[in-house]
Amino acid sequence: MDSKEQSASSTEKSCNYCKRPLHGRSDQRFCNDTCRNTYNRIKLKEARIAEHESVPEIIKVIKKNYDFIKSMHKQPLIGEILSIPAKELQKENFNPKFYTSSFTDEQGTIWNCLFERCYTIGDESAFVQDFPKQAEL
Repeated sequence: MDSKEQSASSTEKSCNYCKRPLHGRSDQRFCNDTCRNTYNRIKLKEARIAEHESVPEIIKVIKKNYDFIKSMHKQPLIGEILSIPAKELQKENFNPKFYTSSFTDEQGTIWNCLFERCYTIGDESAFVQDFPKQAEL
């Protein structure tokens, strides 16, 4: 191989995806649309932030908790408070670790919310009340 052939092969551009030699335009980066699409799809997938593996299970827990609290009193609880015995929560495997929002009221009580239905857990029972603004975006 002489020096001309060697310099030509070292400067020859190749496809960013499959590494085949490119022929044609000087700014060409891919040999065809398939390589371009595949390369960009992989690049976007790598750039995307991975979802935590527990997200689907956590969403199920939130939905189950919400369905349970909602089933205790189907009508809105505006201005009234529903009391649920702590044993009832345990029996239904209520998981207070996950909720959609929380806030502290004027009395200093911390309310954890499952959309519009919020609860606070005491020693003997949980108190449930609706706060529609907690479910607004």
